[in-house]
Amino acid sequence: MRTRGPALAASAAGTLAVLVAAAPTPASADSGVINSAGNDCSAYWDSDGNAFFIRDNAGGDDNDYCYVDYGATQAQAAGSSARRLTIPQDSSIGNFQRRVPDLSGIGDQIYFKVCEERENDPDLCSNASGYKK
Repeated sequence: MRTRGPALAASAAGTLAVLVAAAPTPASADSGVINSAGNDCSAYWDSDGNAFFIRDNAGGDDNDYCYVDYGATQAQAAGSSARRLTIPQDSSIGNFQRRVPDLSGIGDQIYFKVCEERENDPDLCSNASGYKK
């Protein structure tokens, strides 16, 4: 039994190492899903495709739409000089829609925030964050 124990343990450790090494890792440049402050909109940055994916989480006809403001700096993405990508109102409930940004003038980092436009109230937005392009 003693000779089998260490051999079995070594074999199991080798198998574990192979499994860990084979597991895919997410790209560090991708943002993961970010929600607007009201959670009615979600979006993420996909660095491989240089695209945003935006989703309307609110059910029904709520007269609001989702958008991403982006820019070359955090201040630009959060401010009035941000570039904007939108999806039609209530068009993608539960499904992400791909939008390709204009990347001219944006260096190695892209900054963005996710917002829910509200017709008669202030928009609800996430904080602007930066990710590798």
